[in-house]
Amino acid sequence: MDKNEIAAFIKEQLSDDIILAALPIGTLSAYAGHIFWPNKDNLSSHNIDDESYERGVKNAQTLAKKGWLKADGTAISPFDPQIGDLNLILQFGWGGQSPPATYFRLPDLQGVFVRGVCALNSTKDPDAHERIPLYPGGNFGYAPGSYQEDGFGKHLHATALHHDQPWGRHGGSAQSIVGTTSASFPLQNSGSTGGKETRSRNVYVNWIIKASNKPIILEDLKFFTEDIQNGEL
Repeated sequence: MDKNEIAAFIKEQLSDDIILAALPIGTLSAYAGHIFWPNKDNLSSHNIDDESYERGVKNAQTLAKKGWLKADGTAISPFDPQIGDLNLILQFGWGGQSPPATYFRLPDLQGVFVRGVCALNSTKDPDAHERIPLYPGGNFGYAPGSYQEDGFGKHLHATALHHDQPWGRHGGSAQSIVGTTSASFPLQNSGSTGGKETRSRNVYVNWIIKASNKPIILEDLKFFTEDIQNGEL
């Protein structure tokens, strides 16, 4: 290498080091490409072609070299030297087992929206005290990693009633019934409509987490077994 090539190499390495250290460990970010763990993700479970799967593995390895991991709830040893600093930050807030400290989970943002942590009794999240752990051992209530099922706020629907008897009729209004004869009306269900969930328009991305300020070798990470990964303790 001549001196120009050496200078370019040093500049590139310095830039990578600056990028690695620019964001704090524990930062979450969206990523627009496929990400698959090598030797862990099952191709058949993702319904994609071989080329996309291989690209996803390469993406995961490239991201890991910059200190990023896929935020998919993977269980990892808290004693893994490559991501010890991440464990100190997350503790077991996203799920884990301690004591004994056998594993902790990366955040799992698959299929969910994120919501900022609110202060105690904040009106922005009136049901925050009912938030539960996403995985066993995780945080609940007003803490990162706590989980909240879907739901909608209380509301009413006015229903028009109809009666064709001579004493009167009622229709189009929930205010009064014409006539003096009393009658009871059986409850009626409205027609079913809608899909399997209530949601806003959305697009898919992979979420990643800054796990280290040094390159991570994915093949050396200490993963745990699938029964723990699936929450079957």
